[in-house]
Amino acid sequence: MKRINIGIIIALLVACAISLSSGIKVTKADEAGSVAPDDKDWKVYWSDEFDGDELDRKTWTPEIGTGWNGWGNGEVQSYTDRPKNLDVKDGKLVITALAESYGMSGYTSARIITRGKKSFKYGKIEAKIKVEGGNQKACWPAFWMMGDVPYQWPVCGELDIMEHANDRPYASGAVHWMALEDSMMWSGMFDGSVHHYKNNKTDGINGWHTYGIVWTKDNIQWYVDNKPYFNVPVRDSVAGTFREKFYLLLNLALSGKGTGYTGFTEPTKKFKKATMYVDYVRVYHNKKIDNKSKDRTDIITSSDIRIAGFQTKNNNLKIRCNIEPEINGKAISSWGILVGSNVNHKLSDNDIVLESGREDIRYIKSYNEDNMEDYLREDLSAKYYAYDMRLGKKQKKMTYCFRPYAIMTDGSYVYGTVRRVSFNDIKAAK
Repeated sequence: MKRINIGIIIALLVACAISLSSGIKVTKADEAGSVAPDDKDWKVYWSDEFDGDELDRKTWTPEIGTGWNGWGNGEVQSYTDRPKNLDVKDGKLVITALAESYGMSGYTSARIITRGKKSFKYGKIEAKIKVEGGNQKACWPAFWMMGDVPYQWPVCGELDIMEHANDRPYASGAVHWMALEDSMMWSGMFDGSVHHYKNNKTDGINGWHTYGIVWTKDNIQWYVDNKPYFNVPVRDSVAGTFREKFYLLLNLALSGKGTGYTGFTEPTKKFKKATMYVDYVRVYHNKKIDNKSKDRTDIITSSDIRIAGFQTKNNNLKIRCNIEPEINGKAISSWGILVGSNVNHKLSDNDIVLESGREDIRYIKSYNEDNMEDYLREDLSAKYYAYDMRLGKKQKKMTYCFRPYAIMTDGSYVYGTVRRVSFNDIKAAK
């Protein structure tokens, strides 16, 4: 589900034609060398089975409106949060696209995301989906992911697990990204990246299928009904994007004359509705690949990035950090603070790193002028930034671990030392 603006359309078309000339080569699925999607050692790590009577708002957020330029794709629908477009019933998520006048649109549908609530890195990620009426012109259902990093698309990266358009007899998968140091939009698609249905009229997008990926540090492999069909090795430095956490998206779009993926089609006058059913979304882990998916064993630290101090006021804990413009002779692309609640001292220094994957560690990004303070010193242009934590009564009694980090332009990570403090300790020291 691409999010394209006019400034990079030409670059996208060129990138698709050259098929990853930046160093990631698309290969056949049987060359992946990763654990098979039907391996018996896959264990459910997280799932939404949609067994309740309403959407879990602690996990999913509905996106509302038409977005800019039809969410960047020229889509014609307006997304809503109404039960007629977005519902959970009979153990299924139900997204319904309708032909109806709504605001400035002639069509409505729904789109939900887990951004800021759930994000994942590596594992087997799948959903069981069918789309009744999905074979009509302009129908564009998708199950996909976006990078949970402090950059806009396409730098953040996009991972399309399942897309389908019009009456095509296949579903497709793709990756898209842009390296920070590059002006080209890169894509991995259109080269063996489709799964053809055996019978598109009775068992295509309108039939139940499981669509998923097996994602490791070095490979992303796509499958339908546990049968792999496409693989992208992630080996080049520009693909560091796919070694970060990604959040989930589900939506049923309706394309327009400006939507390239669907062939610039729009709904016909006969279109009345299409309904996307999702039985579940699941994320699995497998011990066979857990060790392979660790990004690095060494932790590079530097005194050029450090906690400068703490302050308390009312129920706020302010953490002030310092970072030099270059670390170990390398330029910085982004920086922030890792925050972990050190309950019963279960977190070690080695846990407080970007690659840990622990759910009890928060990633605070300080990457623009809105949430950092810049000061110029006479001898060195250093950056100071602060982050405020508002703490409840129980939280004030906890010990917290803070570790500043920086991501360099070459994709490497550098950390400051871990500082452990509590709100009451700082308050008592004054």
